Amino acid sequence: IPRVAVFAYRGTEKFMSDDQFQKFYWPSFRKLLTGLVDAGITPIPYFEDDYTARLPYLQELPKGKVPLHFEKVDRVKARDVIGDYNSFWGDIPASLLALGSPEDVKKNVRELIEIFGDTNGLIIDGAVEIPDEAKPENIDAVFEAIEAYG
Repeated sequence: IPRVAVFAYRGTEKFMSDDQFQKFYWPSFRKLLTGLVDAGITPIPYFEDDYTARLPYLQELPKGKVPLHFEKVDRVKARDVIGDYNSFWGDIPASLLALGSPEDVKKNVRELIEIFGDTNGLIIDGAVEIPDEAKPENIDAVFEAIEAYG
């Protein structure tokens, strides 16, 4: 098994305090991810909701071994904290892909490239993958923006 998706639900500051996160959530979650890396498996954690407040903890993961997939995060803070540490994955909003214009999608992708283009890695994807409701022209716009700005 070369890769495994790990869904990180309920780890945000909306669900628990930082003290609770440090005591109950993070130690076992870090151990899980590190154990997978030690076993030669690439864990791909998917962080649901806004994970900005938890970014500093992600520096405790093995460098260059854990692509970090975000649903929602402050992109600039993510770059500052993990940009040279592990790859950033995400976070084009599903609503933008389903309801936005191709121009808005291109602007969003351009922002991702401008923020993370010179970091340890960038994987451009939807915040919750690519929703079934995404407009085909918006998916085309993602690739057009990658070609134009990437």
